[in-house]
Parts: sequence; C-alpha cells; structure tokens
Amino acid sequence: MVSLPALFNPHFSDNFMYLIKPVNSKRAFAIDPVDHKRIAHETIGLGTSLESILCTHHHADHDGGNIPLKRLYPQLDVFGIDERIHGLTNQLKELPIQDLKVCGLDVKVLHTPCHTTGHR
Repeated sequence: MVSLPALFNPHFSDNFMYLIKPVNSKRAFAIDPVDHKRIAHETIGLGTSLESILCTHHHADHDGGNIPLKRLYPQLDVFGIDERIHGLTNQLKELPIQDLKVCGLDVKVLHTPCHTTGHR
C-alpha cells in the first residue's frame, strides 16, 4: 500500500489518499484519490492498472480526482455510499459493515459517521 499525502494544495494538506496494490497483482485501487495526476503517476510507476476507487464521501477534497481518473481509466468502478460522489458507479448499501471484493482483496466498509451524512 502506498499512502500519498495530498500536499499539492494547502487546502488539502490534512487529507490522505491511498493507492493499494495487492502483492503479485497488476491491479490496484485508490481510496479518496483527490490528486488524480499523482495517482496516475504512481499507478504507472508500479506497472499496474487502476481498477477501482473507494470514496469515503462526496467532498471535493476526497472525490475530486474521480472524474479525471475515469477519463484515463474508463473501466473504473467507483464505490461509495453517497449518490453525491462524483463518478459513482457502485452505490453501497447503508449497513454498519459491508464486505467488498476489490482487486482480489477482501475489504470491509465500516459505518463511521463523521462530518457528512454519507461518510464511510
């Protein structure tokens, strides 16, 4: 897993985005990829294909890279709970815990109410 601080803009300096590449896989997924250029650069550098985005909520400092990444990778699945998430293709159910399979990994989505009604 590559943790990428979103430090390209002072307004985003308190957020993180993640690029996760399973071992022995050519696939990767991103979490809250606000800096689409950085995610694309890291994906290419790792020799992987970006398969999915998991987006915690609809604010631009979390979903701002979704649409540009979908232009680069049209096959991208974008998962999230809130229909306001840009580029959303797979709306998750409102459950306390939800299981997903992403890039061959088992992922648990936990309900963690925070500063938006659709935060996961």
